This record gives sequence, structure tokens and C-alpha cells, in this order.
Amino acid sequence: HKNNNDVAKQLNRQHEKQASENRLYLQEIIRTILLLARQVLALRGHREDEESENKGNLLELLELRSFDNDLIKSKLKSLQYTHHSIQNELLCLMHDNILSQIVFQIKSATYFSIMMDESVDISRHEQVSLVIRYADDQFHVYERFIGFQRASSTTGEALFKLLVMWLKQLDLD
Repeated sequence: HKNNNDVAKQLNRQHEKQASENRLYLQEIIRTILLLARQVLALRGHREDEESENKGNLLELLELRSFDNDLIKSKLKSLQYTHHSIQNELLCLMHDNILSQIVFQIKSATYFSIMMDESVDISRHEQVSLVIRYADDQFHVYERFIGFQRASSTTGEALFKLLVMWLKQLDLD
């Protein structure tokens, strides 16, 4: 019976070690995606398979980092976490985190103003951009791009309704 406990403890320790390494590896992927996002660089390439000469910025950068990072080197081939659906999910989580920080700052400000602009995107759909401008307690002024929304119409009334919906989504009065 003692042997079974020792085996179970050993398996548990091994599982915890592997989970910890996987978390650290995922942090490295997130750090790499964040760098590419800050530099406004595309993550993916045209073809990302092993035969491709250019697998896209994320995979190529992880490959480069694997020369200096043993964790990335050991995990990149077996445990990728680099599928486009995971990349999209990580980008969405980063977006939500940044947006919630911006909204917190806006709510801390006494006043804020909005700027909306509409344009036609590449697929000929009307889209509206929203920028919010506010100042902190030391009167440092910030302008934060919030995002794009498709507009069904660009009349004043339609844009106002879009703005009200947007502000409700952000929980801004």
C-alpha cells in the first residue's frame, strides 16, 4: 500500500512539474504575441507547415527564440499552443484586458469626450471608429482608440444610436 502512495505522489509531482512548464511556455508565447501586436505585425504567414520557408512572424520568432530559450526549444515541436484559434483567443483576451484598463482610466477621469469618424473599409462596408479623450488628475491628456464598429447607416441618428450602444457596452455614462 505504501508503494502505491509513493507512485501516486511521484505521478502527481511529475504532473505538477509539467503543468508549471506548460504555463511558463504559454507565457513565452503570450510575450511573443504581445511584441508582434505592439509592432503591428501580422502573426501568421501564408503557409505554416514544416515545408514552408516562411511560417509567419509568430512561428519564425518562436523558432529564433528557441536558440536562446531551452523551454521554447523543448516545447515548440511537441506542445505548440500556436494554432490560429489559440492565437485569436489570446489576442481577444489581451484586447479585453487592455480595454478594461482603458475604461477604468476613463471612469477615473472627471470628464471625457468622444471622437467618431466613419469610413468605408476594403469590403465597402461603412465602419465607425471611436476614440475617447480624457485627462487624469495631473491634467495629462490621453486619447485612446477604442475600436471599429460596422455602421448600417451614417445618418446622424444612426451614428448616435451606435454611440449610445457602444458606450453601454463599455459601461460608460
